[in-house]
Amino acid sequence: MVIHSYRHRFGLAPDDPDLEDTERRLTEQPRINVPTIVLHGSANGVIPVTSSANHRPLFGAAYERRVLAKVGHNLPQEAPLDFSAAVLSLI
Repeated sequence: MVIHSYRHRFGLAPDDPDLEDTERRLTEQPRINVPTIVLHGSANGVIPVTSSANHRPLFGAAYERRVLAKVGHNLPQEAPLDFSAAVLSLI
């Protein structure tokens, strides 16, 4: 499923008809109204760290963006303490 997700993201795999309604609603970019912490690794070679810099307007509740130095794309594995601290701070 993960491989299909990446293939779909880059236009290399067809849409899943069962998800069309969800995709349509996400395209509208509704505000996310729950407390949110965005974690982004500064060494992420898949998604540039700048891509999350201007996302604050998409959130209607408490929002924090944390850039983790020398961390790549797999935050739970590469920075487990930072990852778990972020999760625990929201519950």
